[in-house]
Amino acid sequence: MGIFRDDLPQTGRKLTASVYKLYGPVNTLVYSVGNGAGVHEFVKHYFDDSHSDFLLLHESMKLPAKGECFGIGSDPMSWDPKFMTFAKDLFRREKLKVRYCGSFVGDFSQVLHKGGFFSYPATIKNPHGKFRLYYECIPLGFLCEEAGGATWDGSVSGSSVLDRIDNDVDARTPLYLGNRDLIAKLKSAMKT
Repeated sequence: MGIFRDDLPQTGRKLTASVYKLYGPVNTLVYSVGNGAGVHEFVKHYFDDSHSDFLLLHESMKLPAKGECFGIGSDPMSWDPKFMTFAKDLFRREKLKVRYCGSFVGDFSQVLHKGGFFSYPATIKNPHGKFRLYYECIPLGFLCEEAGGATWDGSVSGSSVLDRIDNDVDARTPLYLGNRDLIAKLKSAMKT
């Protein structure tokens, strides 16, 4: 979820804060207020007297310098051939492991903790992407960039998803996020 300073439309650069809550064997909450304040993770702890509270688990999180995993959504048969080559290189050259569970927040959380790459690319069926710009891409893109990563919206200009603006508050966009070096390699691969 993202909290914007003003009414939409506006860029993600005007986001005041971003947060996600991940449910599973461990319930965590990750947030950032931007401006270099860091990305922080809290874990929900259940005490013996039946009350619970969120306790600080990680402060000022950064994506690890060397990514370990990647996740890519959609049907591979509908990917751009250049993107398919890049995806194969994540195995062959980068030696990353696939960690795709089909949950955007869960998959992004893997990248945040282990480093790597996540994408839901433009496809034949969804040329404008699947995820919504303002409700999904910008909030998690904000956390990614605050944690030292990079994002891209697939545009020719090579823009961060945080620089994208659309008058339709339900606009969708391709999304690529993760370690800076992997996003740079993707942009280079898509130009050739």
